[in-house]
Amino acid sequence: MTTPEAHVVVQRHLLREQDSILAVADFSGLFDAYAAHVRRWDLPMDPLGEVIMRQCLAGAALQMSFRVPEERSAWTLNLARPELNAFVTGGGGENTLIGRYFMEGVEAKAESRLFVERSHPKHA
Repeated sequence: MTTPEAHVVVQRHLLREQDSILAVADFSGLFDAYAAHVRRWDLPMDPLGEVIMRQCLAGAALQMSFRVPEERSAWTLNLARPELNAFVTGGGGENTLIGRYFMEGVEAKAESRLFVERSHPKHA
């Protein structure tokens, strides 16, 4: 079986007068590829998990579009209520992005947390 693929093009615009950058992208192909991946492997998918993964995948794609190409990044979002872990990783020269979420076996915490890890193979 092949992995479903989607290509996301992020358009970035510098708004000098507002001292900001605007990023625009269509994530529908990415969301469809993730849904196909979930169906192929019979993974659990509930409405909350779908919303969380869409937000995590889109956020990661936007973040990676502003980083150097050789960088790899990983994010783990640990929600306190409901108890949920969402994991997204990607980047590097191959421009990949993948994610998964878990609701079983997640340790209860008093507050939500976000963990970020980055690596730069050329600068190791």
